[in-house]
Amino acid sequence: MRKLTFSLILLFLLGIAVAGATVVTFLLTSPEMRNTHFWISFGTLAFCTVLSFGYGILQVIAGDERVAPLPSLFSLGTMICFYDLFVLAAVLVTRSWTLSVPAYVALHVGGAVLFLVLGGFLSMVVLSTGRNDEEARHSRLRLADLATKADQAAEAFSLGEETGSFATRLRSLAEALRYSDPMSHPSLAAEEERLANLLETLRLSGADSSDGSGPQEGERLLSEAERLLKERNARLLRLK
Repeated sequence: MRKLTFSLILLFLLGIAVAGATVVTFLLTSPEMRNTHFWISFGTLAFCTVLSFGYGILQVIAGDERVAPLPSLFSLGTMICFYDLFVLAAVLVTRSWTLSVPAYVALHVGGAVLFLVLGGFLSMVVLSTGRNDEEARHSRLRLADLATKADQAAEAFSLGEETGSFATRLRSLAEALRYSDPMSHPSLAAEEERLANLLETLRLSGADSSDGSGPQEGERLLSEAERLLKERNARLLRLK
């Protein structure tokens, strides 16, 4: 269950305000005065009440943490809040300035369409942002795993008396991996997979090396890994 955030609390408060306005409008309007304008106002207020509480309860039950707070304007709940305010303002204005029935209907239909389109657009932005953040998180974890393998290989090779400089290069590679751009691209999958295989081979080679022969075998692998990382970062920069 999702915790109540500022945007959800505001949504429920506006829902209460709209519900109160719905009841007050109905009670203060005598039966003979309940004309077409009244039923349009009453219907839109009732719709906002159901929409506000329905969406708020759905978000609490669903536990969708991607819904952003009000200041970021990346929440469908935020658009519902604005729509509630719009309907309240429209009802209050028409209490003083009488519009024709077609104009009043057009006002509410236009407002509903406007906020529906904006809400849909902002929902697309939220989903896109969430997907990009998830991809970046997976890429960071992948780079961290590669850096860990490079550190493990450096640790293994550092045990040999003649492999100190080789281990230093591996540590430098691990550091470069940690500070590489965490974003990735589908076209880089082959290079990243090849880099992972090279580092795993280096790690195993270092673990099996006890006579200093590791660097002679691993020099080519390390140079290839350094080249792949450099090319990966350069291509990613061009793809942005």
